[in-house]
Amino acid sequence: MTKGMGVFLGTAVTVVIFFCVSIVGAVTGGNDFYRVAVEGSPAGVGIGVYTVATGPSHPITGGLGTQNVLFGGGIPGTSFTSIRSYTSHTDYTQRSGLTLGAGAPLTVPLDSFVAAGDEAIAIGSALNPSGFTTIYRPGTTRPAPDSLTITQEASVVGATFNTSAFQLRTSIRNDGASPVQVGLRYLWDFQIGSDDDGPSFRQKGPDGPAVPFETNALSPGFDSFEIQDDNDPSICFGVGNSPFPFFAVRGSVAGPSLLAPTAPTRLTYLSWPQASGLAGKLGGTTPALNAFDYLTIGGDVGTCIVSVDDTGVAYWWGDRPGNAITIAPGATVSVAAYIFAYLPGTPPIFPSPIGPEGPPGNPNCTDGIDNDGDGLVDILDPDCVAAPPGHEGPACDATCSDGIDNDGDGLTDGSDPDCVPSPGVEGPSTDPTCHDGKDNDGDCLVDSQDPDCAPPPNSPPDCGAAGPSEGNLWPPNHTLRTIRIGGVTDADGDPIKITVNAVRQDEPLNALGDGNTCPDAGSVGGNAAFLRVERSGTGDGRVYHIDFTADDGRGGQCAGVVPVCVPHDQGRRKACVDQGLLFDSTGPCLGKPRTGQGGH
Repeated sequence: MTKGMGVFLGTAVTVVIFFCVSIVGAVTGGNDFYRVAVEGSPAGVGIGVYTVATGPSHPITGGLGTQNVLFGGGIPGTSFTSIRSYTSHTDYTQRSGLTLGAGAPLTVPLDSFVAAGDEAIAIGSALNPSGFTTIYRPGTTRPAPDSLTITQEASVVGATFNTSAFQLRTSIRNDGASPVQVGLRYLWDFQIGSDDDGPSFRQKGPDGPAVPFETNALSPGFDSFEIQDDNDPSICFGVGNSPFPFFAVRGSVAGPSLLAPTAPTRLTYLSWPQASGLAGKLGGTTPALNAFDYLTIGGDVGTCIVSVDDTGVAYWWGDRPGNAITIAPGATVSVAAYIFAYLPGTPPIFPSPIGPEGPPGNPNCTDGIDNDGDGLVDILDPDCVAAPPGHEGPACDATCSDGIDNDGDGLTDGSDPDCVPSPGVEGPSTDPTCHDGKDNDGDCLVDSQDPDCAPPPNSPPDCGAAGPSEGNLWPPNHTLRTIRIGGVTDADGDPIKITVNAVRQDEPLNALGDGNTCPDAGSVGGNAAFLRVERSGTGDGRVYHIDFTADDGRGGQCAGVVPVCVPHDQGRRKACVDQGLLFDSTGPCLGKPRTGQGGH
């Protein structure tokens, strides 16, 4: 019979498994009791997909030969992890090639976000790893709806039969600028024996009855669950495991306490083919609802005669928006679950936490076990984290909030005077305290980072009272007169630079009766304007308009326009009548009208 990835498993008791460095695209590791395989090839079924089997010293192996715990025969493919972002309405899944229902949300393969070298990082010794870390970086390696760093550790923990288990730990860091809400799902395809026949489910601690039907547990309160092949080969057309029952597999829920698993928000015993979106052992593929959700229908999935192919178990952490995991920007969340197997009736006896954990460098800081029972494992436990050498403080340094006596003076964080802000002032901007590299006022900000050292805000110049150095030009002798702009003020006392932008006038440059001179203005772009003292003898006086900008050199500016009059005469028409900004005083110069003549 074949399933999922097309691996053939016959009816013989011994199942082909692995004890080499790699098979196909998988890398392998573990200890003498369990062996884990992780897909590390970009051309495989999905980077990071995993499976596990018994090792050479496991009691099952000694009597029955190497056995799968999760289906695969050393080739990953049918057990995988999915992550839902409730924030972006996106499902990220390890497994490629899934068949999903028409209403499935945007579903993105995680292996598209794995950088070279992050596919299968050996845990522990590179020559004899206990497992492998896979890192996915959506939003970094390539654009994605979310910016996350997802780290999976698929490994074997422990050193004896009574402390060993397969561990799957997933950590998610929010690399974005806003909180993100997520859920995680582990879908595990258990196998007992060569026929993969769909064993029954039983809760343990407290114990419950064996059930063949789909079972949905919300916020499960039991310690673990047991999967066991309790269908007799005689009623399964002679196809089954022998001897009967073959062996049992247990998955963590709230325990064992030594392993400190993360209790899921939902646990479901289900039909693996209907949950996976992959082909089952009986052939054909049933579209999964999507890569994250599953609708329990209560069907028989454990009895060989009426089973819908075979069974699986799914864990959820944050199975719906109401209990989603919220991750703040820069924060990381982590969940972990465990599997272990045994001959019927002889499960391992995990000891109670024995402590201590640490100090750094002790083997109990790398064994995947919560040795001191504080809910923190290995380097997640401060007991296994080396204190940074050197100093404690100043007040706003991370050493003042890490709970560690960093400088060895017997005082920690706020009780250490090195972490107490020093009194004083910082600023104003011209004060030496703004240039000494110290946090003088204890606000965690130094020199130019401290607003107290910021220069005062700049006030722009004021052009409201601007005027020309001469408002009336006489006599109209056609010469160029230098006109400067005055009256511009600056509240900060900053020196002001004047720039002439344009000069316009209300008479043509060569009008009747104004002489034959052109252009009538110059020095545009300079700090003063040159104006020709002339006007039309047939007009009502010429008005120049000087357009200027005033700049204080600190980003402050104002702009204005000042008029200058060349009157018709000094008698009754000595005031100009302004006809507007009609002509550019700098040109172009057109020919003189054919009639009329120049004059004063």
